[in-house]
Amino acid sequence: MGYTRVEEKEGLPYGYTEFLESGIKTECKRVREFFFSDAYINWHGTNEHFTVEEYIRANCEYPREWGGEIQRIEKTGDIFIVVVHVYTCDRSSSFHVVPFMQVRDSKILSLDEYWGDNGAVPQWRLEQQIGADDLQYSLWGIIKKQGKSEALN
Repeated sequence: MGYTRVEEKEGLPYGYTEFLESGIKTECKRVREFFFSDAYINWHGTNEHFTVEEYIRANCEYPREWGGEIQRIEKTGDIFIVVVHVYTCDRSSSFHVVPFMQVRDSKILSLDEYWGDNGAVPQWRLEQQIGADDLQYSLWGIIKKQGKSEALN
């Protein structure tokens, strides 16, 4: 089964992209609308399993304000795969999250999120003198230089 690049975000729950890009706190009252009542959410990096209500609570009670930017959306069958750059509003923390969303009738059945910290190149790789610590060589640098729609074609 192949992946389909999704330009228009069609099929995603209405308002979900705004939720990802503006931060859940601004959409707390609406988050429930994105999910079926018996949906579940997994955060694999911390081995946590949430009900919809627990997921809303974990995000809405997060102690700092955050925002985000969708960098890529792919679709295979009823699964949407989204790459999101998430950061605290003071820019002291930065992450990438890749949610895999099973969606039916524009509502989420299940959500599996994989989180990674953004940071400096580890010392051991610097010592090997491999790779480049320069955004111009990364996918995200290309996206920033060329604009999302052009880089993702």
